[in-house]
Amino acid sequence: MAAVNVFGTEYTKSNVTTPSVNVPATSTAGRKRIIYDLYEAVAVEAASTITFGSEQVPTGARITNFQVQHDAMGAAGTFTVAVGNADPRTAASASMASALIQLGDLLGEVLTAPAYIVMTTAAATISGTIEVFLEYVID
Repeated sequence: MAAVNVFGTEYTKSNVTTPSVNVPATSTAGRKRIIYDLYEAVAVEAASTITFGSEQVPTGARITNFQVQHDAMGAAGTFTVAVGNADPRTAASASMASALIQLGDLLGEVLTAPAYIVMTTAAATISGTIEVFLEYVID
């Protein structure tokens, strides 16, 4: 099979297409921002919500990294993390037994409205430290 030259979408827009198309700042030369927050859960019951971050992830932000790290809280404890309230983009449902979860379901998403990071607990009462780290790119 012969080798071929292929190009990513953004490369094609700026270097192959005639006339060239502007590439959004969230794909190249954007500013990276980070939201980090920590919560010490003490007997938090199932179906509780925990909201993280001092401010919302802004409209137009492209998510580039999303992690939740927590103490081992038992296999019965589970959670779902979403970015947003009214129309949330759900990142993942996961067990509270493992200590670090890389939430890849939202990578590359561009938010259409400002949103908080919201965790919803399920299945068991939990206690322990929960840390959330969200990285995004904006203009």
